[in-house]
Amino acid sequence: MSGLSKNNARIRELRKIIKGSKQRLQSEKFAIEGLELLREAISTGHSPIDIFLSESSTLSGSVEELVQETDAKIWSISDDLLSSLASTVNPQPVISTLPIFNYSIDNLLSPLANFLVVGLGINEPGNAGSIIRSAAAAGAQGVVFSKNSVDIFNPKAVRSSAGAIFRVPISIGFEDVQIIRSLKQVDMSLIGLSGEGSTTYTAIDFLRPFAILVGNESTGLQTEVLQEVDHLVSIPMDAGVESLNVAIAASIVSYEAKRQRLL
Repeated sequence: MSGLSKNNARIRELRKIIKGSKQRLQSEKFAIEGLELLREAISTGHSPIDIFLSESSTLSGSVEELVQETDAKIWSISDDLLSSLASTVNPQPVISTLPIFNYSIDNLLSPLANFLVVGLGINEPGNAGSIIRSAAAAGAQGVVFSKNSVDIFNPKAVRSSAGAIFRVPISIGFEDVQIIRSLKQVDMSLIGLSGEGSTTYTAIDFLRPFAILVGNESTGLQTEVLQEVDHLVSIPMDAGVESLNVAIAASIVSYEAKRQRLL
């Protein structure tokens, strides 16, 4: 395990990867923080590239054992340097880089696909991560994010997914119209979520192939998408409550789908 200074090329690249979507895209790498996320990545077949461990950490043995069957390199860095790199106020003592992955939407839409969650124009990384997490927990076969959504490899999005980013196939980078067209080509029922929906979400039959569509946190689903959905559904709420967080709304409807499929 070799030591690195703040001027090392790997450290400079890591800093840019953590801070910027553009650098993540250019390098085709993203960063995860903590031993548990590293363990989750490796257990699901996602091998790390570099692992940066704080010099005072007692986790070196655990990390070495965890990555022994990978080609990952382990680097020691000072505690202060790791703190300056981390995206959290109270950083964990290990940061790892991994290759970015992206499933094609055609691969997600296999003959067996019957439950997808689609985020169109999602702005907040925490919401994106939570949508991924609840979709995986509810048994979705994939999650799709439009081109104008937040970078799902943003550290907060990865952290909010609680490791689910490694457990459910995710497709990113397509325009809304491309996504809708692809879903319709395989005869998926499009279930749009909106406070203006005329149908209560529990009235939908989730036993046939479907995709749950959620829109931007402020503006919701765009007009061109609303015109294409098969069902526009809402979640009943008591008077005085403006709306639910988009990730919570997606979770509620996803779990209704799971409930129906368990009956």
